[in-house]
Amino acid sequence: PDAVINFAAESHVDRSIEMPAPFMKTNFLGVGILLNLSLEFKIKKFLQISTDEIYGSILRGSFKETSPLTPSNPYAASKAAADGLVMSYYRTFNFPWNSSGP
Repeated sequence: PDAVINFAAESHVDRSIEMPAPFMKTNFLGVGILLNLSLEFKIKKFLQISTDEIYGSILRGSFKETSPLTPSNPYAASKAAADGLVMSYYRTFNFPWNSSGP
C-alpha cells in the first residue's frame, strides 16, 4: 500500500471520563503501532484523523491549526498525544503525514 489512513479511535467523551485507559491504548498506542509498521513497510503517506476536541472550548469564532492545544477530557488528550506522536515521526524520520480534523 502507498498510504495509511487512520480512522481508528475510541471517540465517546463521556466514556473517556469514566474509563480513560482504553482511549489511551487505542488513540495513542495504536497510532504508535501503525507508525512503526508504516516505517517498516515504507508507506509513502500517513493520514491521521484528528478532532477539534484537541483545542478545548471556544467562546466565539473558530479554531485554526495554529491554535494552542488545550484538551479538556481524556479523549481529547489521547487524540492530541497521537497527533504529537505523528508529528514526532515526521521530525525524527522525515515521515510524510497529514492530519485531518472535522
